[in-house]
Amino acid sequence: MNAHPVVRIGLLLRRVKVIETRKKVQKIVHILQAMGAPFPERFDFHHYGPFSSELWREIEAFEAEGLVTEAEIQGNLPTFRLEPTGKLLTLLEEDSGVADEPWVEWAEELNSKRPRRLEGISTLLYFHQRLWPVEAWSSKFKELKPQLMDEFEQCYAEAMELLQMAGKSAA
Repeated sequence: MNAHPVVRIGLLLRRVKVIETRKKVQKIVHILQAMGAPFPERFDFHHYGPFSSELWREIEAFEAEGLVTEAEIQGNLPTFRLEPTGKLLTLLEEDSGVADEPWVEWAEELNSKRPRRLEGISTLLYFHQRLWPVEAWSSKFKELKPQLMDEFEQCYAEAMELLQMAGKSAA
């Protein structure tokens, strides 16, 4: 597969069509990366969990190049909707080596989840990537994400299921 960011993010957006909120973009890409998808962006831990400034810059560059549109959605707190443009879709069609990868199916499933749930799952997978013992996840999660503790068990179960789908061990 072509490793260029336009291709990876293009495949993601072509499959899911729209991602509502910047937070979801970060969490979906991080979770896909933890599952083995070829996203090389570096993620560090921030207030809302794993965050990649590289991914942020890539999305901004895509918007500047007319490859994606980002429209504000009015509400209690303004959020943004990210969509591929015809220009991006045409670029993907013109590159004969670009075909959907297995991970794009995971992207569709992840995009259906609430940002809060993705934040919890992404945080747990961050622990997994850092090789923290599973036994320590609950206390570390409580320390870093006390506002999400009511969802810990569900996030944990979903993180374990995603790792299993990807053929990875949580040990």
